[in-house]
Amino acid sequence: MPTITHFKDAVVSPLLPGSTKHRMFIQKSDFSEQMMHWRYSNGKPQTCTEQVEGEPPGDVGRTLDDAIYGGLIWHNYGHFLAETIHRLWPCWTGQASSDAPILFHPTADRFESILKNKYYGDILGYLSIDASRITLIDQPILCKNLAIPEQAKLLGHPADASYYEQFGAIPVEASEKSRIYVSRGRHLLNGSYLGERIIEEKLAEAGFRVIYPEHLGIKQLVAMYRAADLIVFSEGSAIHVLEVAGKISAHVMIIARRSDTFTKTNFLNAIVPVCRSVELLSNRATLTPMKWDPRKQQPTNSLASAYVDLNAMLKIIAERCAVDIPEVPEHIVKAEIHRDLLKTIFSVNYEHLSDETIGKLIRKLQKQVLDLSLLD
Repeated sequence: MPTITHFKDAVVSPLLPGSTKHRMFIQKSDFSEQMMHWRYSNGKPQTCTEQVEGEPPGDVGRTLDDAIYGGLIWHNYGHFLAETIHRLWPCWTGQASSDAPILFHPTADRFESILKNKYYGDILGYLSIDASRITLIDQPILCKNLAIPEQAKLLGHPADASYYEQFGAIPVEASEKSRIYVSRGRHLLNGSYLGERIIEEKLAEAGFRVIYPEHLGIKQLVAMYRAADLIVFSEGSAIHVLEVAGKISAHVMIIARRSDTFTKTNFLNAIVPVCRSVELLSNRATLTPMKWDPRKQQPTNSLASAYVDLNAMLKIIAERCAVDIPEVPEHIVKAEIHRDLLKTIFSVNYEHLSDETIGKLIRKLQKQVLDLSLLD
């Protein structure tokens, strides 16, 4: 199990200038090593934080008797579940004060939006943590007694079985036994796959419960996941809920919208220990999104949608649950793919992109569309 390190009279400073959500700079101190944030990548732990020698912290803006360091806090729902909460285990194991403030380093470019997120309270409430305990580190804070818990889990890597078991003890209302399809059909411009509406309709006809996780609380999702015998995900953040649901008896299938390597690293590796079995359904191609990452000077691949063989997906899913799902006529498949292609191009707000950048994106997508014969 992870451990807790305690420090006396520790002054915790905000992230240093130049920090982004990709790379965070922490003031070097006696306890900064324990604050480093780790992820699993390329077969080994790697950090996205860096200790930096600098000027001593400025004037203390606040003094706390007891405090817990919660780590880095992400604006993104999936990363909040997959990374932010995994230093908070002392709060539900009784190894830390039940009312001490929990200090978080927010990524500098999302400070204001972090304060407005509604799902934090929902997730923390599920973990029996009052959201009012969250304190964002925006000024030097003197902590007379600072507890820094070790990360219990790293993004891209499973935790110890005993860690996952703790979540199984969290009570939720019982849900009907069912087969579930977890959709991203309402997020085409932020990552889905062409023609997802066909999968939704056919699985609903076959008795699946089609859900849109953005409209459900985490307790509802956990209850559904625990009661299901088959869960099919359109790759996205809702998969991370499995990491805090306890043991799941369902067979889980993920329709990938990005590379198999990415999906295995960021999703499968973490949920294999908690599910009866897991299966990856590969896409035919990850398409160029109409969004641009100015930092990397390339398309924003995290928002990419995919082209998948819809009938092949339906056939595999039908085999897994022993139901009959008729093949969808080719002209209907093509019509849905064309409809979604048009939406990905013409429903985007291009206001912040130059004509040159828009041209680059369109040309990249055009080449893919022609190479895949999507207009035939």
